Amino acid sequence: MKDIILKNIEKVLLTLLLIVLAVCSVYMISTMDKEQLTIVKNDAGVSVKVSSVPEIQVKASSLEEEKPQPYDSKGYIYCRSIDCNYLIHRSLPKCPWCNTDTKPPPDDPRGNSKDADGDGIKDADEIKFGLNPEDASDAFADFDAAGYANIDEIEAQTDIKDADDHPSIITRTNLHYKIRKQNYYPITFANFGINNEADKKTWDIYADIFTKRGKRSIFKRVNDKIDEIGYTIIDVDKDDDGREYIMIQKEGEGPVKIPSGKNKTVKNVVYALVNGLTGKLVFIELNESFELVDKNGNKEKYKATKFDRESRTITIIDYKMKDSVKVGLESLLKEPGERKDSSLSLEDELLR
Repeated sequence: MKDIILKNIEKVLLTLLLIVLAVCSVYMISTMDKEQLTIVKNDAGVSVKVSSVPEIQVKASSLEEEKPQPYDSKGYIYCRSIDCNYLIHRSLPKCPWCNTDTKPPPDDPRGNSKDADGDGIKDADEIKFGLNPEDASDAFADFDAAGYANIDEIEAQTDIKDADDHPSIITRTNLHYKIRKQNYYPITFANFGINNEADKKTWDIYADIFTKRGKRSIFKRVNDKIDEIGYTIIDVDKDDDGREYIMIQKEGEGPVKIPSGKNKTVKNVVYALVNGLTGKLVFIELNESFELVDKNGNKEKYKATKFDRESRTITIIDYKMKDSVKVGLESLLKEPGERKDSSLSLEDELLR
């Protein structure tokens, strides 16, 4: 027996050690107080505390960290009023600042795009500008009697209750298709100076223009436009007799030859515009500035630059809007009370 133990001494000692460890473990578990083991959450993670055992910090990367919230974002909404837009709790029936209903219509989660009366103005805008969302007729009314429909002023972002604040007068102006006359202005070509024989574009051209404003001397070169009469210099040269001349031309017309020292009368067409606000005719010339007046006598400045025969429109620079518009036989904006989608064609309008 003794020989067997000595021969297997390592196995015997290992077995005894395992038995001792098992007994110690059972003893510790059976004698441990449950209150000695606590788990605490803090900013650093999860703390495991056992009596007489140092605090062990365990970083719980899988646990969602709790962040302080000033409010429950799911319970708050912005007021639907454009002028208010305060943050309010969705449980309130009305906004405490502007008294707007908190809950929008079911088919419009933001309450801004609905148009109950179908007049082309959103309900939110109708409420904002003092219109009735249930009455389509107020869109084409004229609250400030400025000569523009309310819907046109809202689209132009002008005040529908201020007669001095309105869209450009040119939008209520149209070209009169019957009235057109011609003014004739003499032009005298004096001479030209040759700077480079091979390049006519560098030659200096001298001429006198006699317009309704009187005589004026001009200094031009080839391809320059003579604004006073609307013609462009297209060529300069000498004929077979050595006499100098210039060739001028207006868009849509044939060239005009003017020999040096000779007067040549050129025509300039005058167009008639109808001011829809005052009903008066305004005569304008291409490349000339002109003014239009609203109902209160306020003036706006414009300049006509081009007439298109095919579309029968005049391109006019609007200094107020800093843009150009095309004015035709019908004004861009209708008289208040008129429907924009008139079924009458242009020919029907002319034959009425």
